[in-house]
Amino acid sequence: MNIAAYMVAGISVLTVITSMVYSFPLAEVVGSSMKPTLLDGDVILCCRFYKPTLGNIYVYDSPSGLRVVKRLFAVNDKKECFFVGDNREYSTDSREYGYVSQKTIVAEVIFHKKRGKNNEGTKNT
Repeated sequence: MNIAAYMVAGISVLTVITSMVYSFPLAEVVGSSMKPTLLDGDVILCCRFYKPTLGNIYVYDSPSGLRVVKRLFAVNDKKECFFVGDNREYSTDSREYGYVSQKTIVAEVIFHKKRGKNNEGTKNT
């Protein structure tokens, strides 16, 4: 192989890695609004390619400007989403600020790793 072939291969690998990092971002859960499903400190793997499905967990930009993790509870005719935290007593969610645009969804949570050394990961379905 000549140097041009190595450069093309290197650029291809870099492009794939960059695409994977963008398409499947990792994040850390902060707070208790999704207990017992997600705990403070859990790591979540997200996917930016999704079809909003009731009952699934999503990362979205809330009206307060915070990026939050909640469960999709309902979608209305205007394609707006109603999100609720699993720990309802300690969750600020759509019960307080109402429906939010589907465009605010950043990604779907597809896997989470419980904090701690011996805890296994769980696929979200």
